[in-house]
Amino acid sequence: MKKIYILFTIHIIFIILLTILEEKFGINYTESKVSEMAQNPKELFFFAVIFAPIIEEFLFRYTLKRSKYYNVIILVNVFLFYLISQNYVFSIIYIILNLITSIYFNNIRRHSLPLYLIILNILLFTVIHTLNVDFNLLIDQSKLKTIFQFLPQLLLGIILSFIRLKQNFKIAIAYHCAYNLIFVLLSFTEN
Repeated sequence: MKKIYILFTIHIIFIILLTILEEKFGINYTESKVSEMAQNPKELFFFAVIFAPIIEEFLFRYTLKRSKYYNVIILVNVFLFYLISQNYVFSIIYIILNLITSIYFNNIRRHSLPLYLIILNILLFTVIHTLNVDFNLLIDQSKLKTIFQFLPQLLLGIILSFIRLKQNFKIAIAYHCAYNLIFVLLSFTEN
C-alpha cells in the first residue's frame, strides 16, 4: 500500500510540472469536452469521479489478469466499449486486443498478460482519450501540445496497470476515482 501512496505523490508532482509547463509555454492539456460538464457540478462529479473510473477500469484493467468470469467480462466490455466510443476504428482495435488476450488466457495458463499486451492496453487507454478532446483543437495545435495533451493519460494508464497487476482491481478503481476527483476540484477553482 505504501507503494501506491508514493506513486500517487509522484503522479501529482508530474501533473503539477505539466501545469507549470502549460502556463509557461501556453500548452493546454486539460481543455476537453469534459470541461463543458463543469457547468453542472453534480453531473461532472458523478461522471468524472464515479462512473468513468469504474467503467474505464473494467474496460482497460480488469482484463489484465485472468479471472473466473474473464470471458463474460470481455463480451460485456466489447459491447460497452462500442457504446461509449462509437468509433469503429477504436472498437475494432479493442476487439482484436481482447480477442488476443482471451486466446492467450485460454491457451496459456498464466495469471497475467505479457508485457507487450499490457503496453498495447495502456496505449489504447491513452488514445481513446482523444474522444474527450475537440479534434479542431488537436489539428490547430503543435505536435508538442498534442503530446502534452495525452501525457497525463499515458502515465495514469501505466500506474493503474501496475496497481492492477501488483495490488488489486478495487485499489485501481479507488486510485482512478481519487485522480479524477483532483481534476474535478481544480475545475471548480478555475470557474
